[in-house]
Amino acid sequence: MKLSNIFVIVLFAVCIGVLLSDANEMYTYEKDIKPLLFTNCYLCHCQNYVFLCDYESAISYDCEVHLKTIGLPMINVANPDSSVIIWRLKGKLPSGEEIGTMPPAGSLSDEDIQKIVDWIKQGAPEDVVEVDDTMKWRDIKLKFK
Repeated sequence: MKLSNIFVIVLFAVCIGVLLSDANEMYTYEKDIKPLLFTNCYLCHCQNYVFLCDYESAISYDCEVHLKTIGLPMINVANPDSSVIIWRLKGKLPSGEEIGTMPPAGSLSDEDIQKIVDWIKQGAPEDVVEVDDTMKWRDIKLKFK
């Protein structure tokens, strides 16, 4: 078998693997993230603080509580690894310094934390906008507001 044929077969296998992988799943706030926050964060953070209670406050909140993260965005779509929510869920700053894990009663699973990381990397969408062939461009734009 020629080397070029082997290359094509390997490339094809890699492409199929990527297409079948869960890493390409699109997450949304309403479907995937809100249930995690509701179960693990709302009890404390919606009674004592105003962030994480709804989509708008979750994506626009800057940390005001923890000394090492004051003024930093809870969710940073431009640089997801700089999102305070990820640091708090993992219990560590990017430097490796421990800052305490949230929620304090027990951390989220690695799978749930990764889901939040992936959601932020995908642009932290609020919800998937369904578009059909009969919609006009004006109607589609209104769904994103």
